[in-house]
Amino acid sequence: MSAWKKDGDEWTDQAAFCKQPYEAWKASLIDTFIKPNATGKIVLEIGFGHGRWTESLISVAKQVFAVDIFLDNATYCRKKFLNMENVRFLVNDGYTIPSQTPAIDFVWSYDSFVHFKPEDIYSYLKEMKRLLVPGGIAIIHHASNGGVEGGGRSYMTRHLLTAMLDEVGLNLMAQTDSWGNQHQYNCRLFGDCISTIQSLQSKP
Repeated sequence: MSAWKKDGDEWTDQAAFCKQPYEAWKASLIDTFIKPNATGKIVLEIGFGHGRWTESLISVAKQVFAVDIFLDNATYCRKKFLNMENVRFLVNDGYTIPSQTPAIDFVWSYDSFVHFKPEDIYSYLKEMKRLLVPGGIAIIHHASNGGVEGGGRSYMTRHLLTAMLDEVGLNLMAQTDSWGNQHQYNCRLFGDCISTIQSLQSKP
């Protein structure tokens, strides 16, 4: 993890691909997807790494439960956000959410699901179904064309995700690969997309 000299902000290639300054590209993701959904909410972040997005989540959420498969990442972020009382960093197994995680209003994951195998994504979707409150939202950045454009993407596709959501009982609200008032920002470098998912069914 020592190669993360900027805690993930060194990954500027998606911004460069859409010919936008990295800072503006990152801020657009936060303003478009995080702030409207995380503000005042109980949030789950999957694959927090070195806290590239966690800082923004913490700044607006009521509580953040951040999970990652790597203990080194959890140790790093516990030190980085030592004085923040509204976040817990948890280590998981790569396909389920730790049992101490409560009901969740909003799930966020960027730059992690793009690498997950479809079977692990399916497991996570079942966990979202279990944890999301009625009306709760998940926004997931994932591969959309089977990894044919490289970038270490998995063989996930938009259509496969849609089928998985139907099977587990979650609703696909939207899929997009661009955003902004002129769609000037995107995640098309490796053929990714962002899916917005909602839990509709009442819990027993």
